[in-house]
Amino acid sequence: MARNAVIAKRQYAPRLPPEQRCEQLLDAALTLVAEHGYSALTMQGVAGRAGVAKPVLYEMFGNRAELLHALIEREEQRALRQVVDALPDEVGGRSPEMVFAEAVRAFLEAVAARPESWRVLLLPVEGAPAEVQERFDRARAGVLARVEEFAEWGMSQRPGGELDTELLGHTIVSMAEMAARLVLTGPARYPIDRMAGFLTEIARAVQRT
Repeated sequence: MARNAVIAKRQYAPRLPPEQRCEQLLDAALTLVAEHGYSALTMQGVAGRAGVAKPVLYEMFGNRAELLHALIEREEQRALRQVVDALPDEVGGRSPEMVFAEAVRAFLEAVAARPESWRVLLLPVEGAPAEVQERFDRARAGVLARVEEFAEWGMSQRPGGELDTELLGHTIVSMAEMAARLVLTGPARYPIDRMAGFLTEIARAVQRT
């Protein structure tokens, strides 16, 4: 080989603090699941998507099960945090319709801001393990309890008549999930303004009934 020949050097991933590396790897795992289903979540696949050598991945996660558990836990916590942030802590003299409209819009904006995460949570994903559904059901139950509290307050502001606030809570959560799925699968046809406006009109109709 000539002395002046260029010798290609192996490219290594730049060093990152453990916290950043963990997030990078989980982001890569999330992208694979969102695009190709859980069957694509392999150690080799995640390392390749993240652009790191497999030993780098194994330093953070001992095996696929650990990686999957960490991914599910992170997405559950992120989703819960976004939903809780969307729910009102104080109404401040606002009408139930206004509070509802603001909460729905905040939730849909959170979904649109992190579509890969919410696709994994709200849309069927090939090969989803039982742990995913179990965690989703548990998180949904917590959100439903908060929404039922809001429904009770809303009904207390309604002149005359009563609605079953437990069923109303289920209805609100189901409608919000439906709106989120449409925003994810057809953002051009179902923009946030359209979905938030529609759900707000439903809330106003219920309040006037």
